[in-house]
Amino acid sequence: MAREDISGQKFERLLVLRYIRTDCVQQKNNNRTHFIAMWECLCDCGTTKIVSGPRLKSGGVRSCGCLQREVLAKNGRRLKGGPGGKIRHGHCKNGKMTKIYHSWCGMIQRITNRNRNQFYRYGGRGITVNQRWQIFDNFLEDMGSTWFLGANLHRLNNDLGYSKDNCIWLEASVHQRIHINQRIYKDSPKKITKNLLLTLLSFP
Repeated sequence: MAREDISGQKFERLLVLRYIRTDCVQQKNNNRTHFIAMWECLCDCGTTKIVSGPRLKSGGVRSCGCLQREVLAKNGRRLKGGPGGKIRHGHCKNGKMTKIYHSWCGMIQRITNRNRNQFYRYGGRGITVNQRWQIFDNFLEDMGSTWFLGANLHRLNNDLGYSKDNCIWLEASVHQRIHINQRIYKDSPKKITKNLLLTLLSFP
């Protein structure tokens, strides 16, 4: 099969410059061999990066890495001094995150990371994080006072995004039971959520 020439095309921040090589990749589950074209790309920031064609087309890679650094800098409010600077809010020290910061990071990942297995259930179907909550300090201000150990972030309306008006903390077992019922009764998630909240929720 002839290789598709994507030279000159742009995918997010990456402009494809030229074909570099074809890598041979063997799938572990069925031992099938795939041949993947690798391309040299120029990022908007001026950095060059070699990326596979499938990753470009699927949106799995959207920049040289600068986009992720910008998101982290914005959300984590890093101090001057580069990507390795300390985070002001104090919820991530020596690579260890507090539970509530971990919950916030998970929310951002579900919405933005196309490589996550469950992306199709969140960002892939249009679920978003409101602009205020894209900065951790704002999320902490809105949700920190009601957080408790073992809490899971839950959206009251499964078809709406993450915001103060649509989110509460739930015990993990309650959160899981609601999701199971929503998968069984996909036609009326609002009704199910309301009924379950009335019968299952117990606030600390």
